[in-house]
Amino acid sequence: MLGGKADYSSREEEDIYRAVEGMLDTPMHLRSMSNFRKSLPNMGDDGLYARLRRWTAGNSLGWVFDNPVDTIDLQNASIIGFDYTDVIDNAEVRVPVINYLLHRLEALIDGRPLIYVMDEFWKILDGKGGLKDFAKNKQKTIRKQNGLGIFATQSPEDALASDIAAALIEQTATMILLPNPSASRSDYMEGLKLTDAEYRVVASLDERSRCFLVKQGHASAVCQLNLRGMDDALSVISSSTDNIEILHQVLARQAGQLGVSVEQLTPEQWLEAFYANRKGSGKRTSAKDKEVEDA
Repeated sequence: MLGGKADYSSREEEDIYRAVEGMLDTPMHLRSMSNFRKSLPNMGDDGLYARLRRWTAGNSLGWVFDNPVDTIDLQNASIIGFDYTDVIDNAEVRVPVINYLLHRLEALIDGRPLIYVMDEFWKILDGKGGLKDFAKNKQKTIRKQNGLGIFATQSPEDALASDIAAALIEQTATMILLPNPSASRSDYMEGLKLTDAEYRVVASLDERSRCFLVKQGHASAVCQLNLRGMDDALSVISSSTDNIEILHQVLARQAGQLGVSVEQLTPEQWLEAFYANRKGSGKRTSAKDKEVEDA
C-alpha cells in the first residue's frame, strides 16, 4: 500500500505505531486516511507521508479507504457478499482491500457457526503479509472455532500455480470436483492428490449429469445434485443475462402498474410475473397478475 515496500525501517515502524495510537484516541468520525496521514512526519519524497498521499481523498486511490463513513456493517446480516470484480486484477488495490475484509472477518469468528466462501481464491489470496498468513495458518484453527472456509476455482491449473496452493490443499478436509473432460492428469493427481481411479472419474463424468466427486482423506464417492423441477428457483438463484433483462422489464412494468418505485416492490408483487415471462418457463400469468395487468 505504501509504495510496495516489503519492510519498513525502525523509524517508520515507530511513526506508524504512534500515528495509529493517535487515531485510536480520535473520535470515530475523524478516523480517516487523510487524518492518519497528517499524523505522520513529512520526511520527503520517499517518506510514509508522501507515499500515502495517493490513498487520501481527492487523489487516485482515495476512493478505496478515505471515505466519510465506513458503510460495511457485518453485524446485522446472516449472509454477506462482496463483489470484488473491480479490484481482483489490480494487485495494488486488491491486497489492502482483501486484507481489510479479512480483518473484519476475523472479528466475526467468536465460536458461532461461520462459513466464508472465496471464489477464485488463488487471485484473492495472492499477496504477502496478512493474505499469506491467512491462507497458510487460519485454516488450521478456524475449525476449532466452529467455522469453515470454502475455496472455489474454475481452473485447478491456475490455483495450483499459486504459492499458497500446497498449504491450502494440505489443510482442506473435503474436495468437491466437478466433471472436467479436459482435466490434466498431473494437475489432478500430483497437484490435488487424486488417485488414478478418482482422476478418471472426474475426466469421464458427463458435464450435464450434475454428478461430482467428493473426496475426504483417502475416501471418495460420486454424488449427484438433482435439481429437476426447480427451473423457476434456479432462474432466481443463478440468473442468466436473458433472465436479468426479463427481470428488469417485469420490475418496471409492475412498478408502473402499481404506482410505486421499483425499490418499493416486494417479491410477492413481481416474482410470479417474472416466472411467467422468463424464457422457457411455460407458465401462464396467474389470475392475480392478470388483475394487476388489467388495472
